[in-house]
Amino acid sequence: ISDKIKDEIETEKRIQNEFVMKIKAKSKLQSLQNRNGQAVMIGKWRKDPFPPRVYDKLESYAVCKGLSEKDSAATIKQLDTSMNGFLGPAYNYDDHSLTEAWMMSFKDGKFNASPEDVIRTQIESLLEILTNQVQDRVCNELGVLDEPPTGLGADLKEAPVWGIDCYTRRMIELLISDNSKSNKDHIIPFIERKLLPSINASSPSKAHSMMAAVESILQSENSSDIDKEYSNIIVNAINEFGASSDLFRIHPKGTGVICTNVNGIQPHQVIAEYLGELYPPYRWCEKLDVVEQAQKKYGLKPTLPDFYNILLERPRQDPSGYGLLYVDASQRANLGSSCSHSCNANCTSAVVAKNGKLVIVLTTNRYVYYGEELTMDYYSITTSDVEWRAAICLCGMSSCRGSFLHYATQDDLQQVLNQSCGPLWRYASLLRACSNRPLHQTEKSVLDRHGFKSSVFDEQPIDWLVKYTADNLKFIEFERTALPCTLMRSKQGETSKYTYTLADLDARSVMEQRIQSMVCCISMVNRVLKNQSINENITTPLRLPHVSETSSLIWNMLKSIPSLLTDYMITPRELKGKSSSETKSEYDTIKNNIITDPPSISRIKLTIENINIALETCPKNLTETRSICLKVKSYIKLIDDLSTSTARLQLLNDLLILWAYTTNFSIPQEYNIVTSEEVTVVAGELGNNIVRSKIFQNEIIPRKSRSNANTSSEEMIIESNDYENCDINY
Repeated sequence: ISDKIKDEIETEKRIQNEFVMKIKAKSKLQSLQNRNGQAVMIGKWRKDPFPPRVYDKLESYAVCKGLSEKDSAATIKQLDTSMNGFLGPAYNYDDHSLTEAWMMSFKDGKFNASPEDVIRTQIESLLEILTNQVQDRVCNELGVLDEPPTGLGADLKEAPVWGIDCYTRRMIELLISDNSKSNKDHIIPFIERKLLPSINASSPSKAHSMMAAVESILQSENSSDIDKEYSNIIVNAINEFGASSDLFRIHPKGTGVICTNVNGIQPHQVIAEYLGELYPPYRWCEKLDVVEQAQKKYGLKPTLPDFYNILLERPRQDPSGYGLLYVDASQRANLGSSCSHSCNANCTSAVVAKNGKLVIVLTTNRYVYYGEELTMDYYSITTSDVEWRAAICLCGMSSCRGSFLHYATQDDLQQVLNQSCGPLWRYASLLRACSNRPLHQTEKSVLDRHGFKSSVFDEQPIDWLVKYTADNLKFIEFERTALPCTLMRSKQGETSKYTYTLADLDARSVMEQRIQSMVCCISMVNRVLKNQSINENITTPLRLPHVSETSSLIWNMLKSIPSLLTDYMITPRELKGKSSSETKSEYDTIKNNIITDPPSISRIKLTIENINIALETCPKNLTETRSICLKVKSYIKLIDDLSTSTARLQLLNDLLILWAYTTNFSIPQEYNIVTSEEVTVVAGELGNNIVRSKIFQNEIIPRKSRSNANTSSEEMIIESNDYENCDINY
C-alpha cells in the first residue's frame, strides 16, 4: 500500500473517531441534562459585570426626604429604646398554644394529628427559638456589640460578584460524581469554598468563564489534590462538550462584599450596620404608590426590584411596644446593603439595641473563608408566579431554593381571610369600634399580647382605632389556628402536600405579614386623622344616627321610588350632570327599555299610586320603618315581571328587605382629602434598564459626569444605580 493511501486511511479513521466521540459526547450530554432538572437562568447570557454600585455613604440612619421637622423627629424617636444588646426576633409572639390547638382539633379522614406529631412539631419550633436565645445570650456575654464593625478595609471589599444557578451547580455535581472515585462528601465544600471564591477572584473580563476559574484552582498552591482532581474533571467536560457550551454559565450579580482577610472572619462578628433612609410606614406606602403611578404613566412593565430595603421592627417587649420603620438603602447607604442573597447565608441580620438606639446589624453566623462572598437570606415573599420564576437565585449553594423569593400562593394562604373576614364582617367590626363602649379587658389583653402600644398608636391613641385593631387581632389569632387545617385538608380527593410543620410555619408567616400590614394601615389612618382641619368635629369614621334620623333618611329614599319608576319605566327624562356623549348614550339605553304596552303601564301607575299612599306619613321608629319597607316591597313584587336592564326591580326588592331587617344603621363620615408631601422617585426604582427617552420624551437631560460612567451617548440606558438627574416628582 502506498504512503498516500495509508495517509488517506489514517485521515478517515481520525474523522470516524471524531464523529464517534461527538456522538458519545452528545449522548452523555443528553443524559446529564435529563438528570439535572434544576432551575436555569434563561435569556441572553450576559458576560460583562454590572456597573459598580453608586450610593452616598452614611455613618448613621438618615430620615427620608419630604417629611416635616416634626415628622422627622418622630421617625428618629422610633429608634429610642430602654433595652440593650441582642434582642431576638422583634415579633416574638408565643403561639405554641395556638399550634397545639389546631393540631389536636384537625381531622381529615386520612390524617389525624397524634400526640407525637404535636410534640415533634412544637419541639422543632422550640429548639429553633432556644438556639437563637442561646446565641443572643452568648453574643451579649462576649460583648460582640462592643467591638467596632469589621467594615471595608483590610478584611472586606466591595467588588463585582458572580454566581451560578442551580442548573450549573447540579451539572458540576453530576460530572464529579460520575468521574471521581473520591469521597462524594467533598463535592459541596469544593463548589462553595473553592470554586465560587475562585470565580469572584477572576478579572471582570474572565469572570464569566468556568475554564478560567478552574484553571486558577489548578495553578494555586493552596489547592488540595481533590480540588485539582475535581477541576480537571470540569476542564475535560468543557473540552468534551465545547468551550462555548452553555452548561457552565456564570452570571453577574452586581456589587457584593468579599472577605479579603487571609485568615477569614470568625463567627458572631459584626460586619456592619445596615444603614439607609428611614421611612415611616405611611411614607413608604406613598412612595410605592408613586412608583406604581409612574410605571403606569410611562408604560413601564414592573420588573424585579433591587432589594435594598429592609424592615426595622421594634421589639414587641419594648415598653413602647412593637413598631415598623422601612430602611431604604438604594441611594444612601453603607456596605451592609451590598451583601447579596444566599439560601445558605453566612451572615444574619438582626435588630439590636446599642447605646439606647435600635439598629440593624449584620453578623457572621459561621466562619467565613478567605475569598468567600458575604451573604444574607433576604426572606422576601411574593404572591406573583411571574416574579417568583424570574427571580432565579445565583447563590450556588447545595441548599439553593432556585429562587431568591419565597412563593406564597395567594389562593391557599387567603382562604380563611376570604371565607371569614369579608366586607360585612369588617364593616360590623368597624361599627362596634365606633360605639361609645369602653375598651374591654379582653381587647386590652390581645393588644398587649401583640405589643400594640404607643409606637403603633402614638402617644394619644384614637379610641375607635384601638378597638378596631383589637378586633382584627382577634381574627388574626383565629386565622392562625384555622389556616393550617385548611392547608392540610385534602382537596378534590387529592392529599395535601403540606406537612404539619410546613402548614404551621406558613400560618405563622401569614400571621406576621398580617401584623406588619396592620401597622402600616394604622400609620396611614393616623396620618389622615392628624391632617384634618381644626374645625372638623369628626370623631369616628361611622356615625350612629338617632332612630328618628334613621327613619327619616329611609323614608326620604323610599319617596324617590315613584319618580324612579316613572323615569326608568314609563317616561324617561333628560339626564344631567354628565358629558353630553355619556348622557345621550344612557338616555338612549333607558328609552330603549321603556314599557310601551298599555296594560303594563297601568300596572306600574297603580303601583306608584299605592306607594305614594304608603309614604304619606314619616315613620317615627324602626318598627314603623320596617312595616313601610315591607309594604312597598309587596307592591314592587306585583310588577317585578316587568323588570328591564335599567329597572331591576328584584334588586330593589332585595334592598327594601335589607333596610327592613337591618338593626344597626350607620352613616359614613366624610374626611378631608389629605395630600402627601412631594415624593421623589429615581428612575432606577421604576425598573432596570429603562431608556431615558421613555421618560424624558421632550428633552434630553444630560447626566452629570462621573468617573465610572460613560457619558458619550445622549440616548442612554438608566441602569439600576444610575440615579443622578433622573428624579421624578409627584
